[in-house]
Amino acid sequence: SNKPQLFYILPFKAIKLLAIKQGSGLAIYSYMWIDDELDIQAPLFSSATESINSFSRSAIDKGSITRITFEEAILLIEAPNNQDLYYTLLATKSSYTLEIGIKKFASMFYTTFEKQVRSQFVIETSSLIGANDLIRECFPYVP
Repeated sequence: SNKPQLFYILPFKAIKLLAIKQGSGLAIYSYMWIDDELDIQAPLFSSATESINSFSRSAIDKGSITRITFEEAILLIEAPNNQDLYYTLLATKSSYTLEIGIKKFASMFYTTFEKQVRSQFVIETSSLIGANDLIRECFPYVP
């Protein structure tokens, strides 16, 4: 049967999303959309982001950094006030879809895993079962 297929040509590629503990800079969750893309090690990536956020809070004190733009990529940073986590999303370009998606993911991830996040310093990734389902729900148009 020849059913019409709907497909999307997206102006961006999502690369990697991290959920990071504020203060320690420990990445508690990592998701890669593109496995063959430059694999930035989560600990290095999260500690660098934590350093930039810390600098921004102490030296500039004009609010949180929400994005860092590179020549060939963008890093979106979502830091909800009511959480001790922040989230980073590395992509080739920014888009409304990604900005809404990271906000939705931040809210749903914390609501779903708040007990695990608050109860222990070291979080077993096995206790975050279901997080990949949240990715599919919050980023439905991102392959």
